[in-house]
Amino acid sequence: MRVPVPLILAGLLLCADGSRPFGTIQAQAHAGAPVSVDVVDRCAAAGPAASSTDAAARAAGILVCHGYANVAAVMDGPRVAVTFENTRFRDERRGLREAARLLLPEIGEGRELVLVPSNRAIPLVAARYAALAPELRALAPADLPPPTPAEVTLDVSDLPPALFDAPRASSSFGRVDVLIHPWFEASFGNYDNPMQSRTGVAPEVRVALRPGLSVSAQALFTLQDDLLTGESRIRPGLVTLNQTARLPRDVFVSATAGTFNPDRYGVDVEARAYLANGSLSFGTELGLTGAVSYAEDGWYRTPMNERTALVDATWRIDRHDLLLRTTAGAFLEDERGVRVDVARQLGEFEIGFFAVKAREGSNGGVTLRLPLFPAKRPAQAPVRLFAADAFRWQYRYRGLVPGGRRYNTGNALEDFGRSFHPAYVAGLQVGPK
Repeated sequence: MRVPVPLILAGLLLCADGSRPFGTIQAQAHAGAPVSVDVVDRCAAAGPAASSTDAAARAAGILVCHGYANVAAVMDGPRVAVTFENTRFRDERRGLREAARLLLPEIGEGRELVLVPSNRAIPLVAARYAALAPELRALAPADLPPPTPAEVTLDVSDLPPALFDAPRASSSFGRVDVLIHPWFEASFGNYDNPMQSRTGVAPEVRVALRPGLSVSAQALFTLQDDLLTGESRIRPGLVTLNQTARLPRDVFVSATAGTFNPDRYGVDVEARAYLANGSLSFGTELGLTGAVSYAEDGWYRTPMNERTALVDATWRIDRHDLLLRTTAGAFLEDERGVRVDVARQLGEFEIGFFAVKAREGSNGGVTLRLPLFPAKRPAQAPVRLFAADAFRWQYRYRGLVPGGRRYNTGNALEDFGRSFHPAYVAGLQVGPK
């Protein structure tokens, strides 16, 4: 029996307050065609699934009911493989941990669990969890100790293709997220005015259209301004169309067109290849841009003829969650140079230092990434409003030296799966029990 879509949606809305939704969920008992399985009371524990078909269907239904998106589940021999997108928690690793905590008691005795978190339906890593010990099976999910994956790998090629071809339950495509970004700029050291700054907020509308494809539009509102740049207090920010894809052999590519920060417009293509399960990566970025700004007296624009060409090598020291990166090539305005970054991840907080040697001069500074509250996002809805995941800030020690400047597309591959480095996922559990 198939239940109409409106009834399924109503049931999912009701399950948040403990009601018993009825509906159908698409699952696969093997690598064949999808089967339709009735799922009752997806959120409440009702005992482990008896059959393999029930295990896959139940796993998908539980995650949908708890607010996850783009969910699909298949049986892979003795394993239950589930892919999903975390849309409820600011920290992606917490979303992974909570998914494991919910599913391990429900998939049946002796079955392993493989979770494949995704971003815009693009798989990031595979986390394998051993079957739950018999003495833990009677515990409620909230009473389980934090699940620790037995293995986390970037390689998803050994998972059944049916997992990625299956219809996704609770699709996030077409839904609108409105994010609020705070922003801050500062200049220190002027003799007459030792600290100049400007502060504002940047609401952003973001919509995922299909796997890997998204559109976003941002407006910059200036609330306080000592820098006196002449720019309008309300002006466009990032307005982009981006397509990201995952290729074989752990290679990711991203193409972005639109307006970038600060004050650029054009096209940008980026690629990154990961080796040694993500501990080493090599990236390249090519861009063709021009300058654009919106001042009080109107638009200012230059032709889109400035080329950017950069390559980088990144090494991650897993034991210390330390990132070392060297970037070289042609920065903005065709300026040749080299930049070295050292960054430390401390949970969701990140602090880094950089040094630049370029044709226009040497510079250095600090980068910060601070998580923003709240830690939990609103439930899935046609339109959601919430704060951005983090506040990012870069301070250049010699603010007037233009050397080694870059633009930000808002779609950097570094940020696409930043919380899902295999060693980072496997070695650190976060959030309250």
